[in-house]
Amino acid sequence: MKITLMRHGEVEGGAKYRGVTDDRLTAKGLIQMQQAAEGVEIGAVVSSPLLRCCEFAESLGDVEIIAKLAEINFGDWDGLTYEEIVKNNAEKMALFHQQKYTPPNGESLREFEQRVEEVWLALMERDEDILVITHAGVIRMILKIVLGLECQKVFNFMIGYGCLVVLKIDTNSGFVQLEQVKNL
Repeated sequence: MKITLMRHGEVEGGAKYRGVTDDRLTAKGLIQMQQAAEGVEIGAVVSSPLLRCCEFAESLGDVEIIAKLAEINFGDWDGLTYEEIVKNNAEKMALFHQQKYTPPNGESLREFEQRVEEVWLALMERDEDILVITHAGVIRMILKIVLGLECQKVFNFMIGYGCLVVLKIDTNSGFVQLEQVKNL
Protein backbone atom coordinates (compact mmCIF):
# COMPACT_ATOMS: atom_id res chain seq x y z
CA MET A 1 0.00 0.00 0.00
CA LYS A 2 1.07 3.59 -0.55
CA ILE A 3 0.46 6.63 1.57
CA THR A 4 1.01 9.83 -0.38
CA LEU A 5 1.42 12.98 1.69
CA MET A 6 0.57 16.25 -0.07
CA ARG A 7 1.14 19.70 1.33
CA HIS A 8 -1.43 22.36 0.48
CA GLY A 9 -0.60 25.04 -2.08
CA GLU A 10 0.15 28.73 -1.62
CA VAL A 11 -2.19 30.45 0.82
CA GLU A 12 -3.68 33.95 0.96
CA GLY A 13 -1.76 36.25 3.28
CA GLY A 14 1.80 35.26 2.37
CA ALA A 15 4.45 33.21 4.12
CA LYS A 16 3.89 33.16 7.86
CA TYR A 17 3.32 30.77 10.72
CA ARG A 18 -0.23 29.91 9.89
CA GLY A 19 -1.02 26.98 12.18
CA VAL A 20 -4.74 27.04 12.88
CA THR A 21 -5.40 30.32 11.05
CA ASP A 22 -7.86 29.15 8.41
CA ASP A 23 -6.83 31.00 5.23
CA ARG A 24 -7.86 29.84 1.76
CA LEU A 25 -5.64 28.89 -1.16
CA THR A 26 -4.67 31.52 -3.70
CA ALA A 27 -5.44 30.81 -7.38
CA LYS A 28 -1.77 29.86 -7.73
CA GLY A 29 -2.08 27.54 -4.72
CA LEU A 30 -4.99 25.70 -6.31
CA ILE A 31 -2.99 25.24 -9.52
CA GLN A 32 -0.02 23.95 -7.48
CA MET A 33 -2.20 21.29 -5.91
CA GLN A 34 -3.78 20.31 -9.22
CA GLN A 35 -0.30 19.93 -10.75
CA ALA A 36 0.95 17.95 -7.76
CA ALA A 37 -2.01 15.57 -7.96
CA GLU A 38 -1.45 14.78 -11.66
CA GLY A 39 -0.56 11.11 -12.01
CA VAL A 40 -1.01 10.33 -8.32
CA GLU A 41 -2.69 6.99 -7.67
CA ILE A 42 -5.67 8.08 -5.61
CA GLY A 43 -7.47 5.54 -3.47
CA ALA A 44 -8.92 6.95 -0.29
CA VAL A 45 -8.53 10.69 0.32
CA VAL A 46 -8.10 12.07 3.83
CA SER A 47 -7.58 15.71 4.70
CA SER A 48 -6.93 18.25 7.38
CA PRO A 49 -10.10 20.17 8.25
CA LEU A 50 -8.46 23.51 7.43
CA LEU A 51 -9.72 25.19 4.25
CA ARG A 52 -6.32 25.28 2.55
CA CYS A 53 -6.46 21.48 2.47
CA CYS A 54 -10.07 20.31 2.54
CA GLU A 55 -11.42 22.52 -0.24
CA PHE A 56 -9.04 20.91 -2.74
CA ALA A 57 -9.52 17.45 -1.22
CA GLU A 58 -13.28 17.72 -1.71
CA SER A 59 -12.73 18.49 -5.41
CA LEU A 60 -11.27 14.98 -5.76
CA GLY A 61 -14.46 13.25 -4.61
CA ASP A 62 -15.21 11.53 -1.32
CA VAL A 63 -12.93 12.76 1.43
CA GLU A 64 -12.54 11.86 5.07
CA ILE A 65 -11.76 14.89 7.22
CA ILE A 66 -9.44 14.04 10.12
CA ALA A 67 -9.06 16.79 12.72
CA LYS A 68 -5.71 15.44 13.92
CA LEU A 69 -4.21 16.22 10.48
CA ALA A 70 -4.45 19.96 11.20
CA GLU A 71 -1.24 21.98 11.46
CA ILE A 72 0.31 22.63 14.86
CA ASN A 73 -1.34 25.41 16.83
CA PHE A 74 1.30 28.14 17.11
CA GLY A 75 -0.78 30.07 19.63
CA ASP A 76 0.33 33.70 19.91
CA TRP A 77 2.88 33.10 17.13
CA ASP A 78 0.12 32.22 14.67
CA GLY A 79 -0.03 34.77 11.85
CA LEU A 80 3.53 36.04 12.39
CA THR A 81 6.47 35.59 10.03
CA TYR A 82 9.57 33.71 11.14
CA GLU A 83 11.47 37.01 11.25
CA GLU A 84 8.81 38.62 13.47
CA ILE A 85 8.97 35.72 15.90
CA VAL A 86 12.77 35.55 16.03
CA LYS A 87 13.10 39.34 16.47
CA ASN A 88 11.54 39.15 19.93
CA ASN A 89 11.81 35.44 20.73
CA ALA A 90 15.03 34.02 19.24
CA GLU A 91 15.87 31.95 22.33
CA LYS A 92 12.29 30.74 22.67
CA MET A 93 12.21 29.70 18.99
CA ALA A 94 15.38 27.64 19.48
CA LEU A 95 13.85 26.03 22.57
CA PHE A 96 10.62 25.36 20.65
CA HIS A 97 12.57 23.38 18.03
CA GLN A 98 14.13 21.36 20.87
CA GLN A 99 10.70 20.59 22.37
CA LYS A 100 11.51 22.72 25.43
CA TYR A 101 9.12 25.62 24.88
CA THR A 102 5.48 26.03 23.88
CA PRO A 103 4.30 29.35 22.40
CA PRO A 104 1.72 31.07 24.63
CA ASN A 105 -1.76 29.66 23.94
CA GLY A 106 -0.21 27.13 21.55
CA GLU A 107 0.41 23.42 21.27
CA SER A 108 3.68 21.83 22.36
CA LEU A 109 5.70 19.87 19.81
CA ARG A 110 5.28 16.80 22.02
CA GLU A 111 1.48 17.15 21.92
CA PHE A 112 1.63 17.71 18.18
CA GLU A 113 3.86 14.68 17.64
CA GLN A 114 1.57 12.48 19.72
CA ARG A 115 -1.48 13.61 17.75
CA VAL A 116 0.22 13.03 14.39
CA GLU A 117 1.57 9.65 15.46
CA GLU A 118 -1.96 8.51 16.38
CA VAL A 119 -3.16 9.39 12.88
CA TRP A 120 -0.12 7.80 11.23
CA LEU A 121 -0.61 4.50 13.08
CA ALA A 122 -4.31 4.47 12.18
CA LEU A 123 -3.51 5.09 8.50
CA MET A 124 -0.96 2.26 8.54
CA GLU A 125 -3.72 -0.12 9.72
CA ARG A 126 -5.75 0.49 6.58
CA ASP A 127 -5.22 -1.76 3.59
CA GLU A 128 -5.58 0.78 0.80
CA ASP A 129 -3.67 3.50 -1.01
CA ILE A 130 -4.30 6.82 0.69
CA LEU A 131 -3.76 10.43 -0.36
CA VAL A 132 -3.27 12.59 2.73
CA ILE A 133 -3.73 16.33 2.14
CA THR A 134 -2.18 18.21 5.01
CA HIS A 135 0.50 20.67 6.17
CA ALA A 136 4.29 20.95 6.21
CA GLY A 137 4.42 20.42 9.98
CA VAL A 138 2.37 17.22 9.79
CA ILE A 139 4.50 15.88 6.93
CA ARG A 140 7.70 16.68 8.83
CA MET A 141 6.36 14.93 11.93
CA ILE A 142 5.43 11.81 9.93
CA LEU A 143 8.95 11.78 8.46
CA LYS A 144 10.35 12.12 11.98
CA ILE A 145 8.33 9.09 13.07
CA VAL A 146 9.15 6.98 9.98
CA LEU A 147 12.86 7.86 9.91
CA GLY A 148 13.35 7.85 13.69
CA LEU A 149 14.80 11.36 13.79
CA GLU A 150 15.20 13.80 16.64
CA CYS A 151 12.49 16.43 16.56
CA GLN A 152 14.79 19.38 15.85
CA LYS A 153 16.17 17.60 12.74
CA VAL A 154 12.79 17.60 10.96
CA PHE A 155 12.95 21.37 10.57
CA ASN A 156 15.77 20.78 8.06
CA PHE A 157 13.25 19.31 5.59
CA MET A 158 11.99 21.86 3.08
CA ILE A 159 8.37 20.94 2.36
CA GLY A 160 7.26 23.36 -0.35
CA TYR A 161 3.74 24.20 -1.45
CA GLY A 162 2.25 21.21 -3.30
CA CYS A 163 5.08 18.92 -2.17
CA LEU A 164 4.42 15.18 -2.44
CA VAL A 165 6.03 12.52 -0.27
CA VAL A 166 5.20 8.96 -1.28
CA LEU A 167 5.67 6.23 1.33
CA LYS A 168 5.30 2.57 0.37
CA ILE A 169 4.26 0.33 3.26
CA ASP A 170 4.71 -3.43 3.38
CA THR A 171 1.53 -4.39 5.23
CA ASN A 172 3.02 -7.71 6.39
CA SER A 173 6.17 -6.34 8.00
CA GLY A 174 5.24 -2.71 8.56
CA PHE A 175 8.42 -1.74 6.69
CA VAL A 176 8.16 1.77 5.23
CA GLN A 177 10.03 2.77 2.08
CA LEU A 178 10.48 6.41 1.13
CA GLU A 179 9.56 6.02 -2.53
CA GLN A 180 9.44 9.59 -3.80
CA VAL A 181 9.75 13.22 -2.76
CA LYS A 182 8.51 15.72 -5.33
CA ASN A 183 8.59 19.48 -4.93
CA LEU A 184 7.05 21.67 -7.62
